[in-house]
Amino acid sequence: MRAAEIAALIAKVQSGTREAVEAMAAGVQDVEAGRRITTQAGAALESIIESVQVSAVEMEKITAEIQSLASGADRIVDSARGIAESARDSANGAKTMAGDTSRVTEAILQVSVTSEQTSASAEEVSASTQELTAQSGQLATTAVRMRDLANNLEGAVARFRLT
Repeated sequence: MRAAEIAALIAKVQSGTREAVEAMAAGVQDVEAGRRITTQAGAALESIIESVQVSAVEMEKITAEIQSLASGADRIVDSARGIAESARDSANGAKTMAGDTSRVTEAILQVSVTSEQTSASAEEVSASTQELTAQSGQLATTAVRMRDLANNLEGAVARFRLT
């Protein structure tokens, strides 16, 4: 009976050893699968980071273009103020002509100068308006690029999602 008990114990040990080897092999497979998933997640994160960096650069470009538009708007406001000032000067010139006939010739010259200034200011406003129109087109193009970047970023984030 002793030999039968020893044989049964040996069979049990062999079975336990086999189960342990199988469990270790399954663990190795699980670790390998985890490594692959981690590698994929790392690649997705790198893609997201790259997309975010590209988006940041585009945002900086848009900010610069917006600042340029604001500068153009400031020039238009300054030109409008110049026109208003020229109009006030013209009105003052008209008052001077009505009040003192001896200064009529001088007032006419002043009105002429003011008219030239008004004309120059109007040309500046026209040029500023054209510049703002061109910059608006650039801003629209940049907005389209930002939309495309956002779509790419959304795609990169979608690849990162684990199921």
